[in-house]
Amino acid sequence: MICEATGSEQVNLMGRCEGASLILAYLASYGSDRISRMMLYTPTSEEYMLASQTFAGKIEFSFPEISTWVDHNRYFSLDSLPIDSNLIELLDATLRLAAESRLGLSQAALNRMYNRIFKSILPDILLASYATMPATWSMVSDEDFETAMSFVFGGKEAQYAGLIERIRTYHDTAGVVSDALLTEAAENGVHIGVITKYGYPAMPLFEESALLTDGSCLIRYSSFGATASTYDGTLSDSYIVSRWEAGKSAYISPDKKIDASTCLFPDTTWFVGGIDHDNFPWCIDLFVEGFMLSQEPMTVHSDGNRPQFMLYENGEIVPMTAENADRSTVSEPKQASSGSVFLRFLRSLGNVLRNYLRSFFSDLIDRVKGTA
Repeated sequence: MICEATGSEQVNLMGRCEGASLILAYLASYGSDRISRMMLYTPTSEEYMLASQTFAGKIEFSFPEISTWVDHNRYFSLDSLPIDSNLIELLDATLRLAAESRLGLSQAALNRMYNRIFKSILPDILLASYATMPATWSMVSDEDFETAMSFVFGGKEAQYAGLIERIRTYHDTAGVVSDALLTEAAENGVHIGVITKYGYPAMPLFEESALLTDGSCLIRYSSFGATASTYDGTLSDSYIVSRWEAGKSAYISPDKKIDASTCLFPDTTWFVGGIDHDNFPWCIDLFVEGFMLSQEPMTVHSDGNRPQFMLYENGEIVPMTAENADRSTVSEPKQASSGSVFLRFLRSLGNVLRNYLRSFFSDLIDRVKGTA
């Protein structure tokens, strides 16, 4: 229809987030003959953690990761909770004490509670919400897919037969063969680019939450194969040396967190640090426009101002360098020693108890005066 209206023989496509799944569905049904260029912008077609690992039942609690997420999630703040400020301070102090001292007792208790109680009702919760939306299943990784299907639909296959058929049709014809579909399109002359964000911790509820993400997607999935470190770590020195020896050093990010040489499209995959999945600023839209409209097909080598690794700063994207690389992930707050964290916990607990006792005795005195 677009080709008929414009008189063009081909179109450019941009799939943002779940839009990448729509492009894969198109490729599976119609091929790539009518496509000239394609940009996959933070694609979730390989995995979106909240869908993939929740559907597979892979929930796991970690206090260090919970603390990191609370500190750096721009959509959540302890201060926004509708409870007394002293309780908020105690909650924060408790969380930091557990994270700093690596206390395993409460963490293990939460995991036992999930496995013994909540895990059994999670499939019903999912079937009353997102699991009945076929498109959501396009964001479940191939690694998690069969486990997720069994976890969500186990024992209810007949009841949901039609839905299961739709889910499997997409998975078999597009999802599980996504790399092959994209490779075939590239071989057919389609110029394909990928933009991957990173630098925000993932929701701290999953087995792989410590790995490098954009807050929602693991980098290895949103980049179609990049090798990445943990959120607060780097690639090992031995790994980096091996990439140097293989002649792939140019694909190592200045912050030493990503090796782009293992991507499906290493020369047309860009990484932007310091930005989360749900932030879609105009400066990146302009970059996408440049990719689509440039006279010569763009690569990570085309423009020194738009290299493979960039940073999002003050509403702009700038090249990542050795000097600014430490800003690619949202910086960790400086942690006090475990001793001072413990003292802060005791002080917060004391404040809560003191206020409670003051309120209790004040109320008691008022009652006595009222009956005198």
